[in-house]
Amino acid sequence: MLFGLLGLLAPFAYLNQVFDPFGGLLFVICLFILVSLLVVVLVAVWMYKDAESRGMSGTMWILILILVGLFTGLIGGLIVIVIYLVVRNPVGGRPGAYPPYGYPPYAPPPMAPPPSGAPPPVPGAAATCRSCGAPLPAGVAFCPNCGTKL
Repeated sequence: MLFGLLGLLAPFAYLNQVFDPFGGLLFVICLFILVSLLVVVLVAVWMYKDAESRGMSGTMWILILILVGLFTGLIGGLIVIVIYLVVRNPVGGRPGAYPPYGYPPYAPPPMAPPPSGAPPPVPGAAATCRSCGAPLPAGVAFCPNCGTKL
């Protein structure tokens, strides 16, 4: 692949030898710039795909990489890559999937508690008052013995 790129740049090298008094320096600078841009594009594509696969915003990370790289150069781009590698989510996991040292592993949330109150009455069984235990006739709202609301 590298030889293919050099083959594409061969006409420019010839022009560089004819018109350049510096003897190929312009060719080396152009080649360095093209290789640098290729590396930046490859890193940006990798970062986008990796962020999206981890449930993060790939577009946001690419914008951060490009803007920081434009304003601070190579060092800023490397810092963004290191920050991304530190804060990225685990694959298939959620943020903070690992508990702090000394704490038990995270468990799924508990199931909802059963609804409060008395269990539903069994058909055919005689109902009794929760307060006094007296038998209750069907369809009453208050206990006829003690007056407790049912």
